[in-house]
Amino acid sequence: DSDEEMLEVERQSKLIDEEMRQEQEEAEMELRRTIAQQTAVFHLPTPEELEEDFNRVVPPSELRARIEDVLEVLADFKSRREPGRSRSEYIERLAQDMAELFGYLQELVDYFLSMLGPNEALEFLEA
Repeated sequence: DSDEEMLEVERQSKLIDEEMRQEQEEAEMELRRTIAQQTAVFHLPTPEELEEDFNRVVPPSELRARIEDVLEVLADFKSRREPGRSRSEYIERLAQDMAELFGYLQELVDYFLSMLGPNEALEFLEA
């Protein structure tokens, strides 16, 4: 009896060890993915790429994703910006995308961005 019970306990212990190992691997993968996302450099669209967008209807989900990406870059500009790109280029792209997404005049969105920070301007336009 004692041997059979011990075998059952050992088997359960091995199962628990395997589950813990899998959880550890998943946690490490998620940590790597999070670090990669937070340190990735956002590619600001070039004028040529934007010209392609001019000839098509850009889905709101794509505009929103680009707005969020630009806001993330602006939050940690030094490490997330694309080399050779200025902060004003990111602000300009943000303003153009916000104007298109929310249906405001470009000048009005520029005014909101000059009065409020980028995140606050987005919150204002969403309200």
